[in-house]
Amino acid sequence: GRPLYEVTDGNVGRIMDVRWLKTDAARFRLVGVVNRLDRRDFMPLQGDRSCGEVRFIYRLAYSFRKNGKLLASRLPFNFNAVYSAAPDADGGCVGTAGRWAPQLDESVDAGWLTGGPLEKAGLTFKQLELNAQVVRFPSGQETEFGGQAAYLMRVFG
Repeated sequence: GRPLYEVTDGNVGRIMDVRWLKTDAARFRLVGVVNRLDRRDFMPLQGDRSCGEVRFIYRLAYSFRKNGKLLASRLPFNFNAVYSAAPDADGGCVGTAGRWAPQLDESVDAGWLTGGPLEKAGLTFKQLELNAQVVRFPSGQETEFGGQAAYLMRVFG
């Protein structure tokens, strides 16, 4: 077959090449941690007493060399690992929300996050969400639409 890096050449319609999921040139990178305590309002509808959600967003990225030049970028392929945020001992969420606010003398780093708002004991896995662009047509090919893309969205939980 053709080399994997050739799918990045030219501005043509592209289908997601699943070989990106197997190659050593690509990795899922943590690109965001999102505090969604506002989702607390929807939890009782699901029989859940948590204080909303914490989302870890991972995006597929690649990096390789071609003709001595480093080529690196991200692909439109994301996983969201969604966790429920545990309530306080009294069932409220004031303490849970407060763990996201550092004290004036605290520096915010990975240690602060994992010992505070992202402490494992306060998070329960809820679901894994996939959001992947599976095909893209540039505006030069689809002049009626100004470009077009199709996405695959799935929730596993």
